[in-house]
Amino acid sequence: MKPERKSLEHYPLFGIGWIFAMIFLWNLTMCHSATAQTISVVRNNAVASYWEWSAFWGIDGLDFPLATYKSGKTIRAMVFYSEEVGPDDPYWGFCSEEIGVCHVYLAWADNSVYQSIGTRIRKGETAETAFIRFQRQQFLSDETAKELARLGSSRGGLLFDISEEDKKKRLDSLNPNVVASKVGYRIQTNITTIRLPVLSLPVAALNKIKNQFVEDLIRAQGKGPCTVIVPFADKHAPLVPVLTICPGQRGIQFWRKVDDSWIATAGGWMQQQDILRRFEPRIRKYASLTVVP
Repeated sequence: MKPERKSLEHYPLFGIGWIFAMIFLWNLTMCHSATAQTISVVRNNAVASYWEWSAFWGIDGLDFPLATYKSGKTIRAMVFYSEEVGPDDPYWGFCSEEIGVCHVYLAWADNSVYQSIGTRIRKGETAETAFIRFQRQQFLSDETAKELARLGSSRGGLLFDISEEDKKKRLDSLNPNVVASKVGYRIQTNITTIRLPVLSLPVAALNKIKNQFVEDLIRAQGKGPCTVIVPFADKHAPLVPVLTICPGQRGIQFWRKVDDSWIATAGGWMQQQDILRRFEPRIRKYASLTVVP
C-alpha cells in the first residue's frame, strides 16, 4: 500500500513559513535594487558636480580626461561603482564604446569627488572587456600602468608583481593623489545610458556658498603685506583657487581637499600669465573672502 501523499494544508507551519520566506526574499531583492539605484544616482550627481566645478574653472584634465565633453550627449555605457566609499575605491565610473574611453572617479567618504582617471578602449575591446582590463590594472591611467609594468619587468616579475611598498612609492612619485586600489572591494555594474548634463554656473557660485574650512585657514595666517582673495566654494570642491596679490607680484595657490581637511598644494604659487588670466577674473568676480593688509 502506497503511503498517503499530504498536501501543504497538512503542514500549515511549513506552508506559512515558505510563503513568508518568499516574501522576505522578494523584499530583500527589491530593497537591494532600490538601494543600488539610489547609490548610482547620488554618485552620478556628485560626479556631474565635479565636471561642472572643474569646467567652470577650466582646470585641464579634471573633468573628462580622455574625451571631449559634449553637453546633452547621450551615450550607452557600462556604469560601475564599488559598494564602499574610500579614497582608493572606484567611487563611480563608466566604459563607453561610443566615445572610446573608460573613466573612473575617486571620492572621499563624504561623496566629495577629487580625481578622475581614464583609459582608452583598445581595438577589439568591448565596454565589458575594457572594464575588466581597467580593473586588472587597478584603475590606474595607461601611463602609470605601463610604468608599473616596466618596473615589475625590470625586477623579473609580471604586471604589478612588485612589493606594495615599491608600488606605493612609485605611485606617489607619479601622482600624489593616486594610491593602489585595495583588494576585495565589491563592484556593481549596470548597462545603461548616460546623458551628459549641460554644465552651468556651479551651485556654490550661484548661491554664494562659502568654504568655511579654507577661509578659516586663510584667516589663521594673519594679515600681511598681501591681499588674499578666496572665491565661493562648497565643501565638496576638489580644488579651491586662491589669489594672492603682493607688492610687485601676484599668484594663484590651490587648496586641495584631503579627506575631511584642506591643504595647500605642493606646487606653491603659480605665477604664469596664462594661469593668472584664467583664474584671476573669476576669483575676483565670485570673491567670498578678501583679506587686505
